[in-house]
Amino acid sequence: MSGAAANRVAVVTGAGSSTGIGFAVARSLGRAGLRVVIASTTDRVHERVAELRSEGIEASGVACDLTAESGIAALFAAADDGESVDVLVNNAGMAVLGEMDSLTVLAQVSLEQWQRSLERNLTTGFLVTRAFLPGMQQRGYGRIVNVSSTTGTVSAVAGDSAYAAAKAGMVGFTRAIALESASHGITVNAVAPGWIATGSQTEREAAAGRRAPVGRDRSTADRGRWQFDRRGSGRLSAPVVLDQRRDVITRPAAACCERPSTPSPPARPPCRSRRTRPGAAVLRTAMAARRSVR
Repeated sequence: MSGAAANRVAVVTGAGSSTGIGFAVARSLGRAGLRVVIASTTDRVHERVAELRSEGIEASGVACDLTAESGIAALFAAADDGESVDVLVNNAGMAVLGEMDSLTVLAQVSLEQWQRSLERNLTTGFLVTRAFLPGMQQRGYGRIVNVSSTTGTVSAVAGDSAYAAAKAGMVGFTRAIALESASHGITVNAVAPGWIATGSQTEREAAAGRRAPVGRDRSTADRGRWQFDRRGSGRLSAPVVLDQRRDVITRPAAACCERPSTPSPPARPPCRSRRTRPGAAVLRTAMAARRSVR
């Protein structure tokens, strides 16, 4: 990817934590030769920018609220109005300064709590993608990766219904945008992290990860980096599960955005009479025996 990375820009949201997925992805892309623009909700994003620059990576950052259109405008301006953005990673969500919403049974979840979780974990991806997608479409190239979760897509946690709904929604959003954008040379994929060692991980989650057979020797950033490569154009909207208990799971998807023609219904198998159905002989024998007893 390094040869094709010259003059390309990557935008990565949710990159404020030094131990988070977003910062790891930004560093990986920067090492591959892309200029990176990172976003976080607080000014600590500038500390991450300094770390990247100390490694020789061309980087800039902006502190903004991506649940608000004013924050989207600030990020868009920081990325030169999306002029050269070829890679977008929607990682914002889940935790703010390492603090996550507490588990709450549905009957006690307020509308405000529900909406806050959806805004943080789903609406941010919509707003950021809406801002940068038109430029990618005009240039005829783009790579968008949305960070979903195993929660809501292949599993769930009791008391975390809003987060599960948002992350499942992120996969649906990914598929829909992939179909809209495929004809423009843009791929849209989702990754679903499982037990990942980040600053927001609880001790209970860490213990679950330590019990995983595969261990923790693989980087989420590196395992998902193939999706940013120009050679990855044959894959579209294929969720990738990233978990210490699993290897990367991918599946090729449709190569174009046209809706498939409605397939003809499969031919119905020939109707079998009662005498030829499986088990009919056994039933007839049992009925005959019953009559003989009478």
